[in-house]
Amino acid sequence: MKALPKVLGLVALFCVVITAGGCLLEEKVVEMVFSGETCAGFEEDHATGDFSSESILAYGQEILDILNDNGFDRDDIAQAFVMGGSYEVTDFEHSHDWTVSGAVFVERVGGIADPDTLLKYTSQPLSEALDNQIWAELHGDGVDLLNTALEDFLGGALPILRFTVENGTTTPEPTSSDRIVFDWETCIKLHLIYVEEFEFPDP
Repeated sequence: MKALPKVLGLVALFCVVITAGGCLLEEKVVEMVFSGETCAGFEEDHATGDFSSESILAYGQEILDILNDNGFDRDDIAQAFVMGGSYEVTDFEHSHDWTVSGAVFVERVGGIADPDTLLKYTSQPLSEALDNQIWAELHGDGVDLLNTALEDFLGGALPILRFTVENGTTTPEPTSSDRIVFDWETCIKLHLIYVEEFEFPDP
């Protein structure tokens, strides 16, 4: 997202040069798409393979902070939508590997609806996901929930989300003396459409 102001600067400079040449100008609306991501982190420490954990993400506030850090305001964004999702192990040190299978669910904090499935992971060795972003197919209900939260954000709200990991199987099975311990995160990639009016030479 930090590259976007540089692009806008180049377009503005082009218009100034044309104006200095005495050309007729007309206003045009330019849409620019840029991307960012928000992530929910999990700290796992379990003596069983069918573990569950959750992470609260201030979804709206994080997006607002990203926009403000890059010189934009919420009102500058015409549209925002989810483009993809991933998970990544961020910390894992053990004498042997683990392979996990399960799913990540998402829900609105304060909402009345049940959690929706966001993504599933199957037979995933932790070592292969360590410092490696694994892109996963997102499920429609979870994407719809995230996009609705984005619409509410553009309308002035600051939605908060709860992400829940429901791990079904772990190989080998952890025990009290051989606990599965690692940190990981689920990230949502967003596309945001910024609309700006410019003056271009009249053809």
